[in-house]
Amino acid sequence: KKKKKKKPGEEEKPPEEDKKKKPSKMAQLLKQRLKEKEEEEARLQAELEAKQKAEEERLQQIEEEKRLAEEKKALEKQKRKEKIDRQKKEGTYKTKAEKERLRLAQMRVEQMRAMGMIVPNATDEPEEKPKRPVYGRPRRKKGDKGDQQQQQQQ
Repeated sequence: KKKKKKKPGEEEKPPEEDKKKKPSKMAQLLKQRLKEKEEEEARLQAELEAKQKAEEERLQQIEEEKRLAEEKKALEKQKRKEKIDRQKKEGTYKTKAEKERLRLAQMRVEQMRAMGMIVPNATDEPEEKPKRPVYGRPRRKKGDKGDQQQQQQQ
């Protein structure tokens, strides 16, 4: 190859710039579309990650609420058990059936008082209960035989 002679007004350009061409409009359009597509995918990915993170936080919050509810329930159950134990030690514990029976008895007493019947108060001394009859042969004690024979002889 022959070297070209330089003209006095031209500046020397590096050979790389001569070889480098400006991209065509179509290539620029393709690059722009590719860049927009990548940006859209990145935006969708970020949006998806944000949704997943929000869902995880919501699930964690639900689990935390469940755990707190279970702890509260266990604490209430423990307090109720301690109260029952304390009442049992004091002798004041009554089951649901006993409470209902006492409530009905109290209601009957109030009705009797309203009707004018005389009802002993709970503070009065209770009367002795009559002895119940014993059916069948009573068993005798060893000491009773000797006493009984002495009574028969007299």
